[in-house]
Amino acid sequence: MTTKKVTLVTGANGFIGRNLCEKLQSQGVVVRALLRRKIEGPWDEVVIADLAIDDLPQEYFENVETIFHLAGKAHAVDEIDSFQDSYNPINVGGTKKLLEVAAKAGVNNFIFCSSIKAMGE
Repeated sequence: MTTKKVTLVTGANGFIGRNLCEKLQSQGVVVRALLRRKIEGPWDEVVIADLAIDDLPQEYFENVETIFHLAGKAHAVDEIDSFQDSYNPINVGGTKKLLEVAAKAGVNNFIFCSSIKAMGE
């Protein structure tokens, strides 16, 4: 991993994440994508973890100055009854885990993004 200041993007392979990574790279930012599986994209480095179930090694956060947290399970009407089983582990537990490790690593900026309810009910 690089010794330059890094921006970590969770959910980097999503629509918003890919566009954000492209924009950051165009501004000379080193982008580290936290993904569930390795995928090619507009990022400089990849670290692999499932926020819902995996531990987050401290080295994933080396030199990270900013985190854009985009990963999460979005609202799906046909899955509303399974909220506790599918939404909580990633949206609540994964975010909490990410915040805790980021704080220990001394990450200065944490930007949480969510499109849930962006368009109303």
